[in-house]
Amino acid sequence: MSTKCYILVKSHTEGMALFEFLRSQDFEARVAPSPREARSECGMSLLCSCEQIDSAMALAQKHGLKFDKKMEVEQTFDIHRNKFC
Repeated sequence: MSTKCYILVKSHTEGMALFEFLRSQDFEARVAPSPREARSECGMSLLCSCEQIDSAMALAQKHGLKFDKKMEVEQTFDIHRNKFC
């Protein structure tokens, strides 16, 4: 199993601004639905590298970008499910 790290946001506008900023600063980030375990307001999150997430959040906060919180989730599904051959 692997760990996935998410930055949760409160709105789509905040999420897209954060996404564009992180990409411009050469951080790995992808727009993703919020994990089921999260109580997210808008349902959007950014999937980031677990090694870079803390520095990405610190830099974003320093530049005045808003986000809700960080969440680490263990990947529990089997990527080989429903494969019968």
